[in-house]
Amino acid sequence: MIEATKLLSDGSYTEANKKFDEVLAKDQNYAPAWLGKGMAYYGLGKYKWAIRSFDLAILSDRNYEDAYKAKGTVLLNSKMYNESADCFEKALELNKTSTDILTPLALALFESGKYNESVEFTDKALKTDPTSANDWTIRGLALLRLSRYNEAIDCFDTLIKANQNPETAWMCKGAAFISMERYNESIECFDKAIEIDSTNVNAWIAKGAALAELREYNAALECNNKAIELEPTNVNVWINKGLVLLKDGKYDESIESFNKAIQLDPKSKEAQTLKDLAIRAKKNPKELQIMQVLPACVITWIIIAVIVWIVITITICILTYCIAINVRVPTTEYQLVPVETCPPCTGTGKAETN
Repeated sequence: MIEATKLLSDGSYTEANKKFDEVLAKDQNYAPAWLGKGMAYYGLGKYKWAIRSFDLAILSDRNYEDAYKAKGTVLLNSKMYNESADCFEKALELNKTSTDILTPLALALFESGKYNESVEFTDKALKTDPTSANDWTIRGLALLRLSRYNEAIDCFDTLIKANQNPETAWMCKGAAFISMERYNESIECFDKAIEIDSTNVNAWIAKGAALAELREYNAALECNNKAIELEPTNVNVWINKGLVLLKDGKYDESIESFNKAIQLDPKSKEAQTLKDLAIRAKKNPKELQIMQVLPACVITWIIIAVIVWIVITITICILTYCIAINVRVPTTEYQLVPVETCPPCTGTGKAETN
């Protein structure tokens, strides 16, 4: 077990998995070995087998806190957010002082659309660590989705003042302002993000969307063209460019942009819907009045869509620390009980595709 644990910590996942198999051949109900085996599968990107191993650890020990943490982390990485939150909540039920899972739990709840609960757990996490940039960001985004804009802006200002992830904070603050239809202030925020990183495609897209709301179409197009220069295969860039052109009455050019978006993503309902609107508007310009009464929530959706990268970045950060596994070293002799539950581990480190 000691050798298996060392191999796991060294990142030698295939070798570690084989050693855990040797332990399980002697005692198929040894929960720490199933946990270690699951961690090895996780390291190899074999998430389904990792989850199965964690389930067997839990089956062997229903109160195994670390197994619930580990399973919750893999489920979070697999975008199974409700199930992930359930695992983290079970771990917290077993150990109410386990503050290291408050942040991943808050993120899982946010991704599940449970924004009030997400705010609740970020508040608990911030009591433990008031400087946690991840928690301030998740809290702010959850408040943004709850339309509690001023509170959200307070969160992002906290990050800006502390110089913690300022680029992300400016993007989020800009999203809050654009949701409040305070477009000039949102543009100032996106400009700050661009000052930090001029290759931030999402900032250029967001700025263009805000400028379009001010009917500054030429400036908006400049932003979209800059974004296209940086990422020509980004579907959102072409959709937003098409929107600007459509609102400016340039129907043929807008249709070309939507066609490009559809070419990049044939399943894009937004691109197809807007293309149909552009075709109708070309035949009857009065159709364009629809664009003038688009509710602010549609623009908010556009901005939220382009800052998904923020949540992805947070997820990656959280996945690097939210498991604190202590694989116990056995102290008893094993009975030889052959078991063959999971397949031999022959992975190469690449995530499974099925």
